[in-house]
Amino acid sequence: DEETARRACHLEPGEAEMMMGHQKPILLLRRREDSPLAPSVAPGNPKVGVMLPYAPVQMLIFDYPEDHETPEVPAMLVMTSGNPSGAPICHNDEEAEETLAPLCDVILSHDRRIRLRADDSVMDWFEDRPYMVRRSRGFAPLPFMLSAPLQGQVLGIGGELKNTFCLASSHLFYPSPYIGDMSDLRTVLALKDSVQLMESLLENRPEAIACDLHPRYNTSAVAEALAKEAGVPLFKVQHHYAHILSCMAENDQQAPVIGVSFDGTGYGTDGTIWGGEFLLADYKGFRRLGSIEPFSQAGGDKSSREGWRIAVSLLRDTLVRMMAGRSAAEVDATWKEQCLALGLCDEREFAAQSFMLRQHVNCIESTSAGRLFDGVSALLGLRRESTFEGEASMALQFAAERWTGTADSLGLPLHEAADGRFLLPTTALFAALHARHQQDRAAEELAYLFHQSLAEMIVAGCERARKETGLSTVALSGGVFQNLLLTRLVKERLEAAGFQPLLHNLLPPNDGGICVGQAAFAMYALQR
Repeated sequence: DEETARRACHLEPGEAEMMMGHQKPILLLRRREDSPLAPSVAPGNPKVGVMLPYAPVQMLIFDYPEDHETPEVPAMLVMTSGNPSGAPICHNDEEAEETLAPLCDVILSHDRRIRLRADDSVMDWFEDRPYMVRRSRGFAPLPFMLSAPLQGQVLGIGGELKNTFCLASSHLFYPSPYIGDMSDLRTVLALKDSVQLMESLLENRPEAIACDLHPRYNTSAVAEALAKEAGVPLFKVQHHYAHILSCMAENDQQAPVIGVSFDGTGYGTDGTIWGGEFLLADYKGFRRLGSIEPFSQAGGDKSSREGWRIAVSLLRDTLVRMMAGRSAAEVDATWKEQCLALGLCDEREFAAQSFMLRQHVNCIESTSAGRLFDGVSALLGLRRESTFEGEASMALQFAAERWTGTADSLGLPLHEAADGRFLLPTTALFAALHARHQQDRAAEELAYLFHQSLAEMIVAGCERARKETGLSTVALSGGVFQNLLLTRLVKERLEAAGFQPLLHNLLPPNDGGICVGQAAFAMYALQR
């Protein structure tokens, strides 16, 4: 109950009302210093997810009668989802026995059928209002409404990670409950079943379908099959553009915007990995105005989990610039020495990474802001690699939030790429952090300096975009903006510079929200 939650966590204004309301989301609450929760619950995280019972069976667990064999049930229980990692939520006894039996000692069943898989909604809190992380039970499929005179029915199939889909009927956009990550065949089947069920419930027969631009996504294959079967057009929407459209749609923004889309990975129109993008966007299309500075991402998918690989790559870029005029052998020797001294890798790992980067084997050019966070986290000794998605970036944020002092303003200037877009000087930022780290400056201070400097660069990029476009409305989207420290620093600086920032509220900034952007593009395309 609320009293128990207050013993464990601090509640901000409005959070108690949301926690006690009918939606009953998981709220990310700041843990109290004297919290009775075990330290092993969400270790190293200043927040913990808190949910009150929302179903009668959950209330009964807490009221279980005490006898000589049954101890009193504690006031708090630690919960997790009823599924193996990456698989959809189990929704019948057969699935539970097959997939959950190896993970637990006892399974409590029920005689009520689960008709639709629906994970719990997860919500953070920003500036006295909800800031959604996962939109599902209690909120989906409540629609978002656009004021434009739209006609038709469309489907946005959503992203490959954190998948949700969106069915739109004219000006009403209905995002589905959370489905999951599409790397698991069972989740792909759950997506197909859920689309069919929601189409029936909403009496929606899509006249167009939209999916991600990536040619190898399972969601793209599902969308192609559905479009072919129904004989309707398929629109392929670039990932970061869909993020910006989702923010525009949630805010009912009809005019063009400067879009700042920062996340981990998205397939770019040039065949490279994007992830730190500035776009001129409206519902008809987009133009890439700028990005963070590209770097080599070596090791394929491993680099998304092993941030040390990104740190090794960025350190090489740093030394090549610092040691201009020196021989390649001298640069490589210094590079190896510093990688080993920082504990980024051992000699065997360095040899493999060095070969890939020098020979451009299993490498791709990337502007991923998420990977930049991972690389800085590894550089500062916070997390060399991640055991779950976002772990290294979260450690970097938490370290920055622990810093109570001030940080320098680096004042690093933007520069231009060969294609004319502006670039944020993120390699120079990495070099500045490395130099200060060698001076034994505190990791917390450097983590805060990174966040502050990146926020200043984002605003400088928006000012450059305003000169080019005349626009002052900025939409902030992408999984990196789940980081509320960065979001606050960027928002405050944008407002001080005369911009109007648009943020998410009840639609996640991460990939769980791009289905709305995809559906919006398809709907506006239908009007044309």
